Amino acid sequence: MIDRDTITGILAGIAKKALAQIHERCTEAQKALAQDNPLGAIGALAGLEEQIRDVSIRLMVLREITEIQEEKSQTRRNT
Repeated sequence: MIDRDTITGILAGIAKKALAQIHERCTEAQKALAQDNPLGAIGALAGLEEQIRDVSIRLMVLREITEIQEEKSQTRRNT
């Protein structure tokens, strides 16, 4: 069985990598606009909504894991 710290590390790593890719594509869109290439900017931005949604879901899962860990930690302290 994988422990929660390993899971949170994996999810955080995936989210960081995805955010870096999103940043790169936004930079590409900015460059395209600077070159008066709106179609290139649209192409660079295509599909970002799905990537952002995926990152948001991963971050929500991380938040839930953190909250569960904190609740369990407080329960142990109270007993």
